[in-house]
Amino acid sequence: MGYRKAYLFIGFIFIIFGGLHTTVYIIAEDTFPLTGYSYIALVIMCFCLSYLAPQFQRNDERTNL
Repeated sequence: MGYRKAYLFIGFIFIIFGGLHTTVYIIAEDTFPLTGYSYIALVIMCFCLSYLAPQFQRNDERTNL
C-alpha cells in the first residue's frame, strides 16, 4: 500500500507545481506554457500508477512479461 500513497502524493505535487507554473504565466500575460502539457501527462500517469500499484506488487505472469 506504500507505493499507492507515494504515487498519489507525487501526483498532487505535480498538480501544485503545474498550477503555480500556469498561474505565473497567466499573471505575466503570456500564452499557456508548453510545459503545462508535461505536467498534465505526469499527473495522469501518477494517478494511473497509484490505481494500478497493488496489481504490480503481486508476482504473477503479467509482471514477468
